Amino acid sequence: MITDECLVSIIIPVYNSGTRVLNLIDDLERQMNLNMFEVLFIDDCSKDNSVEILEQGLSKVSFKHSVIMKKNNDGPGETRNIGICKSKGNYITFIDADDRISSDFMSIIVNAIRYNENKDIYCFDARYVNRNNKTIKMYAHSEYINRENASLYMNTSTWGKVVKADLLKLNGIRFTRFFRGEDQIFWQNVISISESFYYEEKCIYYYEQNDSSLTKNKGIKVDFEETIKKYELSVTRAEDNYKIKIFVHRFLFLIAKSIQISKKTKNRVSYANINLPFDKKSILDEIKVSKLSISKKIICRWFIKDRKLALYLYFRLYNIIR
Repeated sequence: MITDECLVSIIIPVYNSGTRVLNLIDDLERQMNLNMFEVLFIDDCSKDNSVEILEQGLSKVSFKHSVIMKKNNDGPGETRNIGICKSKGNYITFIDADDRISSDFMSIIVNAIRYNENKDIYCFDARYVNRNNKTIKMYAHSEYINRENASLYMNTSTWGKVVKADLLKLNGIRFTRFFRGEDQIFWQNVISISESFYYEEKCIYYYEQNDSSLTKNKGIKVDFEETIKKYELSVTRAEDNYKIKIFVHRFLFLIAKSIQISKKTKNRVSYANINLPFDKKSILDEIKVSKLSISKKIICRWFIKDRKLALYLYFRLYNIIR
């Protein structure tokens, strides 16, 4: 049953957002049900005047809000964790400071919760801005959404989803403390302990293409070792009956993404400096007899190209589910 108490906490990391955050503030002020949500703006040590602009923009708004100042620049994951701890709502959702939301953002969320009560995760569609307005499907599958299907087909971007606050707080689910891939690990962990899901094909979020924000900064060093450890934890949380599927669909994505990021960042990762804890021929022989047919083809392709990092990640992750 929905009451007048704070239903949803909206957590917004802020980093060098400048005047772009004013558009989001306007979007929030236009929402219905202003008494049913709170907004937590958490600044991750912006280097410009974003905080001053933010406070000026909030001076005349009607919705409940707070501005939290961090002492250290830890990235969007740790910034969102502070919001989770400080939140008072029954549900939590995340927005990037330079993105936009639809005028019926809260109305759609409130109605979804009202008529489909007590779900662990509610997800909705989003849309790219400045990329032909392409719609981003949060659940790209035709079958009924359950835990297994969600683990395979739910978009793991941070936005476009509403999650039960107690699910995060009571189970200690938090974002990892690094700058890349934290959203995928976070949502995979959430999905692994969720019992009920709701998906509505309505676009409520507009993803702005801006390379200077915290969540889209391409020049930040990637801690691959920590990333691998968190993904290993994600796999061990999952139930045995679909560990392999999660591995194929999620963790091979990590390998591809890590290679892609290392090519784009200034802080490149040297594959040659990675000491493989196995003989190449032996692991290739093991792949050939493996039942992971999809991953076998992909890994073999990388092996031929001598992707040492890909092989190393494969070795680490495959050992968990074998």
